[in-house]
Amino acid sequence: MSSEIKKTKEKSKNYFFILCFLVLAFTVFLRLISLSLSPLFDTTETRYASIAQEIILHQDWITPRLPFFDEPFLGKPPLSFWLIATSYKFFGSNEFAARFPNFLESLLTLLFTFLIGRKLYDKRTAILSTLVLNSCIFFFIQAGTVSLDMMVCLTLTGSIWAYLSILKAKEQKQPWQKFLYEISLGIFFGLGMLNKGPLSIVLFLGVLFIHGISQGWNKTIKYAFAVNWIIVFVIGIVLAIPWYLAVQKANPDFLSYFFLQENFGRYLIKNYGDRYGNGHVKPHGMSWLFGLGAFIPWSFFLLPFLFALWKQYFAPSLSQDSSFKPFEIIKTLFTRLNNLPFRVSFILSWAIFSPLFFTMARSILMTYLVGTLPALAILCGRFLSITIHNFKTGKYSNDDIVSSHFILNILFNHSLSLVYIVLSVLVIAMGAISYSAGFPYQMPRLLIMTCAITMIIIAFGIGFVVRERSQRIFCLLVLVAAIGIPSIMAFWYGPLSTSIGENKSMKAVLQDIKTKLPDYASKHVSFWGDDIPYSWYFYTQSTLVSQCFKTCSHKSISHSCHLPESTEKIVKASNSLIVVTKSHLDSIRLKYPHLYAHGLIAQDGKYYVFQTANY
Repeated sequence: MSSEIKKTKEKSKNYFFILCFLVLAFTVFLRLISLSLSPLFDTTETRYASIAQEIILHQDWITPRLPFFDEPFLGKPPLSFWLIATSYKFFGSNEFAARFPNFLESLLTLLFTFLIGRKLYDKRTAILSTLVLNSCIFFFIQAGTVSLDMMVCLTLTGSIWAYLSILKAKEQKQPWQKFLYEISLGIFFGLGMLNKGPLSIVLFLGVLFIHGISQGWNKTIKYAFAVNWIIVFVIGIVLAIPWYLAVQKANPDFLSYFFLQENFGRYLIKNYGDRYGNGHVKPHGMSWLFGLGAFIPWSFFLLPFLFALWKQYFAPSLSQDSSFKPFEIIKTLFTRLNNLPFRVSFILSWAIFSPLFFTMARSILMTYLVGTLPALAILCGRFLSITIHNFKTGKYSNDDIVSSHFILNILFNHSLSLVYIVLSVLVIAMGAISYSAGFPYQMPRLLIMTCAITMIIIAFGIGFVVRERSQRIFCLLVLVAAIGIPSIMAFWYGPLSTSIGENKSMKAVLQDIKTKLPDYASKHVSFWGDDIPYSWYFYTQSTLVSQCFKTCSHKSISHSCHLPESTEKIVKASNSLIVVTKSHLDSIRLKYPHLYAHGLIAQDGKYYVFQTANY
């Protein structure tokens, strides 16, 4: 009889794993087909995509270049640009090709997250961790966005996988496997140096440093000397140094600018702004809020997880000390911290180092925190796995509430947290709809807030009504959350992205111009009142890049950032196109009323295009 029960449990395990894998495969497929549904957005996406175009147009794989001015782009190493340029050769110059490298990097990150979860825990934790990571809104966005930060996430996650594999190979006395993993770690170091410089290496070594503090230095020295760092750094240097030497030879100011300005000034200078953009000044400590925001909707689960961690590892030691002297409490906390299991301590160190590192940064974006998401996903996946196991073993009974206190039960109830997550999917869907379909905030904000508050109240009710909590309900909530967010975001990138595209891309207006003026490429173009959108350059060069990969010539594009005082020559020229933003329409109407009345040939979102030959 017991063997039959065992077989039934194994079957149930396999069914759940297969179901999770199918959900993961479906959501990954959604992301793949959504890559080409929306236009590339200004400014980051189209700038990086255009830099990759410049590599092909100039056939210069050493010095990345900004479009329009033929200016070297020395702010970032070229690995991501190389990958995008290579993608153009296979798929042509389009949105799908520009975003496809990041999609592949996200798949590899999911794979390494799964491998780390299985190495530290078990298969169920691994697949749940992967589901959690894939259903984070920010990870889903970054998986199909032209940016450099997904590669940072990949190299950091890959480095951690290689490091843990080295420790395991040494423990099992497998020298050849250990050597191969050390080569892998060196490769990730080299790729990190070719993507964003030393950042990925600093983030990895920082995790080891924090882990050393938590485990005690005796254990840390043991772990550190398990790795042959000479092999690791030699491999990394061999991969990265040829490009650094070549770009320094071509641009003598590269090393001083890149290492001093980009890698130190960003953290030390208050109003930091590089050669190519403006600083993103945020208050100190904003990185922690960015980390929580990036982990939405699973941020709701961190509080019950931390409570469970405290209850298991710290609360018993503190309760034994009846005096509760502050010094003794701190001493006890550090003692318990040093006695945390290796895997718990390591994942926690990984989760907190990135926000800790960027706490004092003066210029910061949420994208910088993407490297901490796999760690948070593994922690959350492990907690979900334990919760499912407790349901199976009957540990959660009808009276098994975290606390009889109303507020504490709301904050720390496992099932209630999942209800929050599932309902947050609906709130996010409403927000996406309200900001799309042609008009921002088409749905009244008051109605959105009312619905959100109503859903939270309903969540409280469900959390208490479903006191007879079952494993199947819990697993169903997990799968609904895992499939809900990617489905909503894929839909947002398709039919609901209209209003965003109108204001963040020139694709639609360029298509209108091409229809009305097939010879638009021969026209003299002037931008009044705004910087040239990179999307203009990307879409005007796409055909040229797709057709020719060896020798290409640029067409001349003029640039006028502000409405000039004397513009008669431009206005009277019969081959001119004037691109104006909505905020500068009045300048055209007042100074050139005839052009305003008869010259408009294309308009989409905030962009208006006038042709001077029309009058």
